[in-house]
Amino acid sequence: MRNGIYQLRPLFLCGHPKSGTTLLLALLDSHSELLVFPEELKFFHKVISCKNKRKKINILLTETGAYVPSLGLVEFPSGKRDYRKINGKKYLESLKEKLKKASNDKELFLAIFENWANFAGCDWQKVKYFVEKTPGNELHLKTILNLFPDSKFIHVIRDPRDNF
Repeated sequence: MRNGIYQLRPLFLCGHPKSGTTLLLALLDSHSELLVFPEELKFFHKVISCKNKRKKINILLTETGAYVPSLGLVEFPSGKRDYRKINGKKYLESLKEKLKKASNDKELFLAIFENWANFAGCDWQKVKYFVEKTPGNELHLKTILNLFPDSKFIHVIRDPRDNF
């Protein structure tokens, strides 16, 4: 994990639900210099406050988007995603192993991206940033900057009521 993923800079998409963060994530996903995790990790909302590593891993594997690519075809209110080209069983086994090897919160977070990169066919020669989008990440800026001092943020500001 020390080579590829540790060389990338983090980019976090922030904003309220229904403000356009998912659309922006989809647009950024087509850029060759970005490693975009396609699901909301909710890492800073649900995981980081836990003290027990085993519980953190359990939350990642059951309550966040970290495990979603193992499911095949999924449908959420934000849309359908097709992960059937990914061997879901191997993806989940690999993710569990990487999470077990992580020794701190930063390594837990990066393990998810490293695992996704391996299954999504990441070209480490081109990629410069990894991108995570969870609405509300802006509420955890201090924690994020403690883990990733060189983070970049894109904060989408749009009134979610415009969708209604």
